[in-house]
Amino acid sequence: MTLSIVACEREERVVGAAVTSCAIAAGRRTLHVRSGVGAAVAQASSEIAWGEELLDRLGGGADARLAIEPFKRGTSQVAVIDFSGAYAVHTGEFCDPHAGHASARDVVAQANTAAQPDAWQRMIDAYLDSKGPLAERMVAALAASGGDARGQQAAAVIVTGTHPLRGYPDEPHVDLRVDDHRDPVAELQRLLALHRAHCTMRAIDHLDGPERIRTIGAMLSVHPGDPHLESTLRRLTSSTGADTPP
Repeated sequence: MTLSIVACEREERVVGAAVTSCAIAAGRRTLHVRSGVGAAVAQASSEIAWGEELLDRLGGGADARLAIEPFKRGTSQVAVIDFSGAYAVHTGEFCDPHAGHASARDVVAQANTAAQPDAWQRMIDAYLDSKGPLAERMVAALAASGGDARGQQAAAVIVTGTHPLRGYPDEPHVDLRVDDHRDPVAELQRLLALHRAHCTMRAIDHLDGPERIRTIGAMLSVHPGDPHLESTLRRLTSSTGADTPP
């Protein structure tokens, strides 16, 4: 009942994972990402703790293939990737169909109870065909998967770099979840675009007042009603005496 992807961008020094599922709040239990270590997913009949335990093993010096060994069960589906792009994946023989996995350089996709018999390959193809940051490429893969055979409810994406989050606007960190929605991947795409807008707003503090106002006004045209963008625009226009962009 879960479709997921783990991936690495070596040049950017980031790893991430994304998931969509019929299960509520699937991101909380499925995705596990750790700065400087890697990304892992544990789904199907895997235990919630396995993802963190897998990353513990990876961080402790085991390579991906050794790290995954204790979690290979007939009804489990697990995958892991590190910052070098080394990965390992397992789909148990008793996972609910359609179930399977596929991989390419620096990316692995896996699914069980998928609506499409080639969901995992669809995800790989969409990821390889897409452009942009890692989070957007993984979410594009989710959108191409065909989804859960039982319906759609949740989606999530997490990306981290080699160092813990320090709050800088240009950091690659993303941590977004849609816990209950009829079209969770589309909602995740909306949240991701809004996240990028907020990051841009923080990154343009060096611009002069009129240019910042124009930039934020343009973002509001894409994300109307966003309270953070609106309040920042009001503050800037009141402090500079400029007119609010239409």
